[in-house]
Amino acid sequence: MAIPAIVWLIVGMGVSIISLRVPGLTFFFYIGLIFVGIGLAKIIIKYIFRKKETKQEVKMHKPVVNQCFHCRSQVRSIDSFCWRCGARLR
Repeated sequence: MAIPAIVWLIVGMGVSIISLRVPGLTFFFYIGLIFVGIGLAKIIIKYIFRKKETKQEVKMHKPVVNQCFHCRSQVRSIDSFCWRCGARLR
């Protein structure tokens, strides 16, 4: 199971902040910075290698809008009944 980037960031910042307040823990400050760096790297890598949607996939997400023949309200093409008047569309 992979550790999410936000966890790396939160733990890294927490360790860095706490180690600055406690004398003698400067080593842990740098460990916290490494954790923050890992979290940022994971976010950047995920952004670079994300799947880009094609125009056809974007079109598929938008529902086609039609009109109800009875009350003229807008309905989606996948609806079987009008949301406003209840008329059967198919």
